[in-house]
Parts: sequence; structure tokens; C-alpha cells
Amino acid sequence: MYNIAEFFAMFRTLLHTWGGDTPSEATWAANELIDFLVLEYDFVYEKRFHEYPENDVEAEHNSSILPELEAILGPIGEARERKLNGTN
Repeated sequence: MYNIAEFFAMFRTLLHTWGGDTPSEATWAANELIDFLVLEYDFVYEKRFHEYPENDVEAEHNSSILPELEAILGPIGEARERKLNGTN
């Protein structure tokens, strides 16, 4: 995947456009996307989203996931862009 930023824009849309709590089905899909990323890019990432966080700790856990994944995948996407453009 070359367009990491666009991927995460889609990910945020999935999680945050419901006008209220994210439905369970969207949380399941988000966790499946994490599973896909882990397999596709061969890295270890144990966190998954909690459905309907029950406290501040769970809510903070959920809000930390996308920035952490972006930090992991951002350099991969940048390297692939450079390779695609022939600017290693």
C-alpha cells in the first residue's frame, strides 16, 4: 500500500462518522483491518479496539491505536513512494 495517509483517512471515517458511539460492526471491521495490516506488513501489534469503551483507560487505549499504527506504517509508505518514484 502506497497511500498510507488515505488509508488512515478511510479508517477514521469508519470509526468516527456515526453521530454517536461507533457501532459494534464498525469496531469489528476496524479490528479486522488491524489484523490485515499486521499480516500484510509482518509486524507485531497486539492492541485492538474495545467496543463501547467503559472507562477513560479503554477510551484512551482506543484513541492511541491509529496514531501508533500511522507511526509504524508511515515510514513503510514513504519508502514505497520513493521506490515507485525512483528516488531511493
